Amino acid sequence: MDYDGILSKGDFMHLRIGKSNSRTYLSIVHGYRDKETGKARSKVIKSLGYLDDLGKQYPDPVAHFKEIVAEMNRKEAQSKPPASVTFDRDERLEHRQNNRINIGYATLSKFYHDLSLHTFFQQPLTPMEIRI
Repeated sequence: MDYDGILSKGDFMHLRIGKSNSRTYLSIVHGYRDKETGKARSKVIKSLGYLDDLGKQYPDPVAHFKEIVAEMNRKEAQSKPPASVTFDRDERLEHRQNNRINIGYATLSKFYHDLSLHTFFQQPLTPMEIRI
């Protein structure tokens, strides 16, 4: 995936704190999920430098750059237009139209089979002796 500056749903930028040659370095990283493999990936957007060098410029470099990353994420979220859906309230679905999906049934069916309720209800009732 090429980074084009646009984050999609679930994507985010964060501050990565890493170690190299016993020194701690900071970088701004874009995290995303690869569409082909489904695996989490990351791309370095900007290498900031070593923590000890940045400590000379900023009193708390980690807090400073975390705020910068948060601002970058806020600006990115604001730059996206809001999603909108329009529909005609007077339009009716035809009786035999098969372009609907009943998600509710699929969810209940999954629970029903995961809990093995189908086998439970198919078992014959066994007489129970109850003593009072």
